[in-house]
Amino acid sequence: MFQEDALFILLRENVLLLREITVKATRLYPNQIENQAKVAPKTLSTISAFVSPFDYFWKLEREKRKLSRVIEENNRTQTFRQVITDPDVREIMMTTHHVDEQVYYSIIEKFNIQYPAVHYFTDPDAIMEALHGFFEKSLAGK
Repeated sequence: MFQEDALFILLRENVLLLREITVKATRLYPNQIENQAKVAPKTLSTISAFVSPFDYFWKLEREKRKLSRVIEENNRTQTFRQVITDPDVREIMMTTHHVDEQVYYSIIEKFNIQYPAVHYFTDPDAIMEALHGFFEKSLAGK
């Protein structure tokens, strides 16, 4: 459109003063998360399984492998379980969203089904944000 190499644009300043505000940071999750990670039992390595396949398929070793998987899963979801079972969280959610205990647990049940990825969050504030958002969305339809 323009055949020239340079374009000159004149800008004008427009000052608009707003009211003063104060920003406060508060934690959504009121309590500290305690590290309750468990140590899985030592199992045979895959190399040992090739050397001695009978030991690998031995009942005790199979049980150890099952237990290791359960412990790993519990460790991955420990933050979510601490937040969701905290009585302070229940009180915060019930008073903020004006629900009774029965409605609270009903919404938590739906949340657990619809958002399984939140179970693996390690940030308690992110879990609380997801919970608040879900409660608002669930109660808006009522």
